Amino acid sequence: MLRAGSLNRTVRIERRAPRDPNHEGLRWETVMTVPANIRMLSGKEVMAANANVSMGTASIRIRYRTDVKAGMRVVHGDAAFHITAVLPDYARREHVDLTCETDDIH
Repeated sequence: MLRAGSLNRTVRIERRAPRDPNHEGLRWETVMTVPANIRMLSGKEVMAANANVSMGTASIRIRYRTDVKAGMRVVHGDAAFHITAVLPDYARREHVDLTCETDDIH
C-alpha cells in the first residue's frame, strides 16, 4: 500500500497548450495538481550551445492514474521535469513512476 506520507511534495502536471498565433513561444497548461515523491537519480554537466548546462534524471512517484503521458512535464516550485517514460504499477494499481529529465538542477 502506498503511504500518504511518502508523497511529500505537491506538483503540477502540465501539457503543451495549443499554439496561439498571438503568443510566441511554447506554452504549458496545468492538467492536474497531485501529491508526489521526487527522487533525483543522477546528474551531469554537459556542453550545449557553448555553455555548461546541468542536467538531471529523476523518478517522480504519484498515485495510480492513466491520464499522464510521456511528453508532459512535472513542475515543482521553479523546476520543470520533462516526462520521458510513464511506468504504471499494473499489479497493485497503487502508483505510477514517471522517469523525467531536467536541465535546471538547483
